[in-house]
Amino acid sequence: MASHSDSISFYNSLKQPLLILSSRAGRGNISIAEAIHEYFYPEANVFHKSIEDFMPRKIVNEDLLRYKFISNNLTFLLSLIYTIPFFYYRKLIREKFRTTRLYAYKEFLQSNHIKTVVCVSHRQAFWTAILKRNESLDISIYGVLTEFGNNLGWKYIFWDMIDGFISPLPANTLCMNIPGTIHFNCLALPARSIFYSIPQATTKNQCLLMGGFFGQGQIMKTLKLLHSHFPEINIHVICGDNKRLENRIKNRYRNDSNIFVYGLIDSIKDILLHCSCVITKPGMATLLEANASGRKIFLFRGIPVAEINNARYAISHFNAEWFSVSSFSKWLRTS
Repeated sequence: MASHSDSISFYNSLKQPLLILSSRAGRGNISIAEAIHEYFYPEANVFHKSIEDFMPRKIVNEDLLRYKFISNNLTFLLSLIYTIPFFYYRKLIREKFRTTRLYAYKEFLQSNHIKTVVCVSHRQAFWTAILKRNESLDISIYGVLTEFGNNLGWKYIFWDMIDGFISPLPANTLCMNIPGTIHFNCLALPARSIFYSIPQATTKNQCLLMGGFFGQGQIMKTLKLLHSHFPEINIHVICGDNKRLENRIKNRYRNDSNIFVYGLIDSIKDILLHCSCVITKPGMATLLEANASGRKIFLFRGIPVAEINNARYAISHFNAEWFSVSSFSKWLRTS
């Protein structure tokens, strides 16, 4: 894989003005986009926006709100969506004939003379490719794979509109029908620079427990195990925008002085300063930031497919482990 300096050289070689396009479907996507933004030289003419800034409200509701509802309440459906081509293929066929007009997006690109769009994930690339196709725009599109494995979403986009693909995994490990004409770049996914400079924690008596932007996964179950088996540990619990979970934990542990509960926060940096480990579902940005800061990573189950791939990679490359009472206890005993 290319080095950090290679990544800097590559991103600064792209034509500017340049747009980094992320999504508000979780904080992690924005965090990776912000980290990519840091690669550019100070004088670079680079913008960072979210696709939702430009999309019609109907499409935002369809893509973003529906995803949040399904991932929170009907996780089993994600397994079908992520493994059965019909869902992505239907969307591709629909746009071949419907030709959605993205007027606000087109106006932004043209008024800022954008030459290159770096799309952080397949959804942004899908809509940018549609705009380029429908409006015959003279822009280069580079897609970024934001997980450690295959994603069906990348198989069903207008590849003839895409110029390059950036992946943390080599091309020969992927099965996404990437055309041979695509400029393929194997580059590490970055964390924001502040996480590389966080000092190591001096003790193991504080840990961070979280489940991404939406506060998903086995947070409550894990908290109960930690509290009952390791009462000496200070536990910082981030619930994200899951207000129901936040209130449940606050009510249940209101008399426990070693449990600290947070809602939606901009960054985990300040909390991570005090913690020697992170217990989390395998969300990409959390894994990258915890690893960059040198924290021990424990995992609980996340959403199907994508986060299973992320977990497998983190165990192999980030020294992560599945959380259990025995694995956590063993880590506490080691020097």
